[in-house]
Amino acid sequence: MPWRAAERLGLTAPQIRRQVTRYRESGAAGLVSSKHGMPGNRRLDDDLAQRALGIIRERVRCSPAAAG
Repeated sequence: MPWRAAERLGLTAPQIRRQVTRYRESGAAGLVSSKHGMPGNRRLDDDLAQRALGIIRERVRCSPAAAG
């Protein structure tokens, strides 16, 4: 039976089994990713991002038409 659900959801049977286990243990809250609300691994530090934008604004000159 897990293979039918997996096929319909585009997941593998082991993924479905893990989801079912989490649902049985924690209800709907168990289906939410534990990483929900956390910044991504590839996110730049805010200070670094601001510095980069400052450098780009200083060095890159474009016409008003190109700026959009």
